[in-house]
Amino acid sequence: MDTGILTTKGLEKIATAAGAESAVAITHVALGDGGGASYVPDRAATALRGERIRRPLDRQVQIEPATWLTKATFPAADLPAFDCVEVGYFDQAGDLIALVVYGEVRKVGGYNYDLEMALDFAATDGNAVVVQAPDWGLLDLMTQNTADHAAFASQLLALETWRNTLTDGAPGALDTIVELAQALNNDQDFAANVLAQLGSLKTPAVTAIETEAALNAVAASATLTVAKGVLPAPLAIGAIIEHTELSDGSARQQADRLSAGGVFLTRHQRLRRAGVWGAWTPIGYAPGDYIYKSSQVVEEARAPADGAPLSRADHPDLFALWGENYGAGDGATTFLRPEFRGEFVRGWDNGRGVDDGRSLFAHQSDMVGPHLHDMNYKVNSVSGHGSGLLRGSDSDGSSPSFMKNPGGDETRPRNAAQFICFAL
Repeated sequence: MDTGILTTKGLEKIATAAGAESAVAITHVALGDGGGASYVPDRAATALRGERIRRPLDRQVQIEPATWLTKATFPAADLPAFDCVEVGYFDQAGDLIALVVYGEVRKVGGYNYDLEMALDFAATDGNAVVVQAPDWGLLDLMTQNTADHAAFASQLLALETWRNTLTDGAPGALDTIVELAQALNNDQDFAANVLAQLGSLKTPAVTAIETEAALNAVAASATLTVAKGVLPAPLAIGAIIEHTELSDGSARQQADRLSAGGVFLTRHQRLRRAGVWGAWTPIGYAPGDYIYKSSQVVEEARAPADGAPLSRADHPDLFALWGENYGAGDGATTFLRPEFRGEFVRGWDNGRGVDDGRSLFAHQSDMVGPHLHDMNYKVNSVSGHGSGLLRGSDSDGSSPSFMKNPGGDETRPRNAAQFICFAL
């Protein structure tokens, strides 16, 4: 679980701003490695424990006096590879206002890292900040609706003023736009112009995409929906896609995979450059990625690697990834997830020559390799000619044991138990 707090400096500045009827301006965000370990955030903090990179916010929206939606993209070219443990929000004076420590380490580096968070300074619990991912699509839709409704109201007001001017002193029945048109001898241009203005004020629609070719052909910024089965993996389960045309002629599509119940699963994006779309790449976890946990808590969009069956219809992306490699299930409607309980995971040889002859996903039983044991004791006579067995006898006629087994029930290396899950 991610934990966020307002720092002492942040609380002081918010209190001062509230007294002056102003706001605290968060302008920058930083990522850090926590000095190599997770920790409990302290309100006395004035800096991250292991800051690695800082950049200005790309987007920030203050939706309430104490609530901010923030977004920042850390480009792959500038982002070093490290385990991200902490996030710090700074104001224009460089003071640390809010501090977030991740419950699970985020591995960053090698790809553009999009950081999106909602910081609610009003809804606090012991000065903890509510931290969650903002729904930018919904926010944009709300903003657009607000603008449309404002324009609609403004134009209605203008029409009402115009009607009142034209009907000043007219009979009381002349009080609708239709009647006004009739009074103007049913001027078709007037009616068409009014209907065109009202038609332009419709709420922007979310476009349903029916084919992969249609998705590739989108050429204007829009919110799109794709049903299950329209696209190949990793979006076979369906998605909500934000298509954004960029100023340099390229475009970006960002897809949120959702379960049938509306639970957010994973996020993916792709870019169009020189008219050619690239491959979908995950932002964070991809479906089927393994997650090592130190607790038995399984969050939404995650599942334990316990060998249980999964529905082929409900999880088409995972079935496309694994097929029947971990088990066929009932052979028709289900397949098996990996079973990692009590197992060691070994890196696939893939041509190295250390563990030849194995395919990806293959299970391997335990084995003890060839070895020798030294034995040193005195014998008075030798028997067992030609049998390959050297057997000795003490002078009193007894036969000592060749070797005792000092081991346990299995052969194993030192290890630490982890709970293994995977992304749905």
